[in-house]
Parts: sequence; structure tokens; C-alpha cells
Amino acid sequence: IYKSALSRRLLNKLSVSNDAEDCFITKLKVECGQQAIQKLASMFTDMALSDQLQEEYMRASHHGSPGGVTHEVRVLQTNAWPEKADDAPVVPCPEMLACIKAYENFYHNKHNGRKLRWIYNMGHLEIKCYGLSRQHLLVVSTYQCLALMLFNGRQEVTLREIVEATKLPEEECKRQVMSLTVSRHKVLMHDSSGKDLALDAKLQVNNGFTSEKIKVQVSLIKKEEKATETTTLAEAPVERKHVIDAAIVRIMKSRNRLEHNALLEEVFRQCTLFKPQPTQIKSQIEHLIEREFLKRDEKNRHAYVYLP
Repeated sequence: IYKSALSRRLLNKLSVSNDAEDCFITKLKVECGQQAIQKLASMFTDMALSDQLQEEYMRASHHGSPGGVTHEVRVLQTNAWPEKADDAPVVPCPEMLACIKAYENFYHNKHNGRKLRWIYNMGHLEIKCYGLSRQHLLVVSTYQCLALMLFNGRQEVTLREIVEATKLPEEECKRQVMSLTVSRHKVLMHDSSGKDLALDAKLQVNNGFTSEKIKVQVSLIKKEEKATETTTLAEAPVERKHVIDAAIVRIMKSRNRLEHNALLEEVFRQCTLFKPQPTQIKSQIEHLIEREFLKRDEKNRHAYVYLP
């Protein structure tokens, strides 16, 4: 668990202090031995070497921005990191392909014989949007970027066309695109009926999209994971989330509209097997809003309305 969490912190630059990370790894080494922390140490080595490579890459003639696209690359050892590369034969857009070729030329000139394998599913990008009612900077996944770039040349694109153009697996492509159509980040609009997105659904840019923030982080809809054999302790929180979700939907379906505190009281009353924390309930409410089971009342932001 620590290895996966450390990986996310390092790759997304979320670590508060490298000294604190080093201190914890040193304690881990004392308790568990050198072998237990070898891969963790390799992760820090990879990050340091990647920083050095990036500095050299920035001194190239294009200053690290071929075609005007600034990008940062992390070169990781295959066996040191917990992340797994997506095997989908993804087709990058021309702008991304130019960046890939530029970095590969730079890297192969330094390290002859080494092969780079691009992990697109671990990347994220910042895209400037000029066609909206207000200029925004969208923080999206690599896959979402590939889908959005298709709208530069066309006003309307179907989900099937996005799948064919990007070569993304159908279900993953649907998840990525649907995350751009939820009420919180409705960057795209579609003509599909209901909450699901059909392959022939027509998508177009929501020119009226606006947000309080200039920089908008587009969060992904959670992937439906297959059940795995884990300990009871690991399974319990997931089961509780489903119980809370079911209680909220049941209550809102019967009441149609409720204020936040009233909804909390009803959930407390209906959850007899355990006592959920208010933060847990709030988190599940936000999750249901993203999935468009609920929405906030336009006149009272502290109230929720059920979406049939």
C-alpha cells in the first residue's frame, strides 16, 4: 500500500517533503532489512535521474517544447514501480507524437540500445480551451486529451469515432469520455438518453461551459473493479460505501428533495449495521452527483434534488 501511495506522490509531485519520505524508508530498512526497500530506493533514483534528463532536454534547440507543446517525461525502471502499462495500442494525436519523437531522439542519442515504452494511462495534461464562454485550463488524463483533440477539426464526434481514432478499449474510452459529460465538469454534451453513453452517441463541445476556477481538474469516474479475494478488513469500507449509496438513493427517491442535514439524519437512521461518519456520507453524495443520480438545488446549494 505504501509503495503505491509513494508512487502516486512522486509521479504527481504531491510529496510534502523528500526528507520525510527518506526518514520513513530508513525506519522501514531498520525494521525489514535492505531487500524490503530496494524498489523504493530505485523509485527515488529514477526521479532524480529523470530530473537530470529533463534539464538536459530543456537545453535542446526546441527548449523542451517541440511544436510549442511543453512536456515533462519520467523514465522509470520496469520492475521498480507498481504501475502497470496499459497494453492498449493507443494512437497519439500528431501534437503528442511530435513530443514523443523529439524525446526518443534525445534519449537514444544518450543511451544507445535502450527501449522506451510509453505509459499513456499514467500521464496527465493541461489543455487551454479558447472556444468556451470563458478561457479555462483543463487538467485531464492523456486519454481524455486524445478525445478532446478530435474536436479541433470537427464540431461533432461520436463515441464510436473516438474509439476508432484513438484505439482505446471501448469501456475505458466510454469511462474517460463520460467523465467529461458529468454535471460538475460538463465540457462535452451528448444526445444519448439516460446516464449511459451509447457508441453512436453524438458529442459536441459545451460552448457554455464555465467554472469559478480558471484551472479545472476533471476527475475520472471510478472504474468498476472486479471482485478480488482480499481480507475482510479491506472489503468492509467498499461494502459500506455501497450501503451508504443505496440508502441515499432510496431516501432521495422517496423524498425527491432534501436539505443536507435532513439527508444526513435519514442516512444515520437507515444504516443500522454500522454508524457512518458525516464525511463518508458527504463523499458518497458527491460521488452520486458525479454519476448524475442527484444534483444540487439551484436556489439552495445546501439541498439536493433526485434525478429520475
